Amino acid sequence: MKFRISDSKAKKNFEKTGVVLTVATVKVNGANMHYAKTGNDTLPTIVFVHGSPGSWDAFAQYMQDKDLLMKYRMISIDRPGFGYSDFGNAQHIEDQSALISPLFKLWRNGKPLYLVGHSLGGPMIIQLNADNPRLFDGLVLLAGSVDPAEEKKESWRYILDAGIVSYLVPGAMRPSNTELKGNVLKNSW
Repeated sequence: MKFRISDSKAKKNFEKTGVVLTVATVKVNGANMHYAKTGNDTLPTIVFVHGSPGSWDAFAQYMQDKDLLMKYRMISIDRPGFGYSDFGNAQHIEDQSALISPLFKLWRNGKPLYLVGHSLGGPMIIQLNADNPRLFDGLVLLAGSVDPAEEKKESWRYILDAGIVSYLVPGAMRPSNTELKGNVLKNSW
């Protein structure tokens, strides 16, 4: 229940489809930021941002798509607290943006740069766009909300933090629960 795949297993899965997968972990302000990449570095870039819970491999199928690979380099990140980006350490969306934003300098190649965010990745890419004006050429929200504060509050999530129940919550559900309760969304709930 950690919603992640090992780098070695992911590379083997991609090899079966004839696609080369590159994975990396870089330090940003003392935090580990993990991502996966496919495609030619001279092409425009699509950066995928997963929801909650999740990890970069939520977009593995897109990253193996032959038609997309002809037109785009594709990068999918593990948001802070998920996958292999300091798993379990849920953070405010604004703080996540501060850790993700420096990665764009690594990836800039003078070609168009697009963000795709699914679920809670939607407000994440909106935050990234706000924090990096004029950097992105387009945003795509896949079943994402624009403002998490407008989402219906799920009061049942607080039960998952109570007493012995908190020890029974598996893997990626812990940082996800913290995030979705609103504890990491400044100015919300």
